[in-house]
Amino acid sequence: MDDWQRQALDSNLIALADSLDLIELLPFLQQKGILREYHVDAIRKKTPYEARLEFVSIIKRRGPNAFEALCEGLARSGQTHLEQALRSCKSPNQPAEINNGSGGGGQLVECPEELNSNPQETKLQLVKTSAEQYYFAESILFSGI
Repeated sequence: MDDWQRQALDSNLIALADSLDLIELLPFLQQKGILREYHVDAIRKKTPYEARLEFVSIIKRRGPNAFEALCEGLARSGQTHLEQALRSCKSPNQPAEINNGSGGGGQLVECPEELNSNPQETKLQLVKTSAEQYYFAESILFSGI
């Protein structure tokens, strides 16, 4: 998995943990060879929120095809708002509009090229779209301006 793909997952972690539907996604990724049976078993033993966090953690370690397979699975399972949020990070430092699936566009979310090395200069902003989906957008605070 490329660094920008890991960054895309990290940047959308709260949205994924809150709204990811694993019911269709787990068998799809298992069929694609991204997940093994023991991964699925470990995920299913957790609470829904913890299962989604564990799922993202596993995906980040499952090789170069895991991100594309995840995006394909999200599209096939009707979770296009999450697919678009992840794919919008493909061009680092370039904002992308998120379509939330209800016909209305979401807010712009910037995906930084690199993780900010100074966390005191970074602020997470909660961005609410018209479909009641929540995304965290990272913005840089400029002091002394």
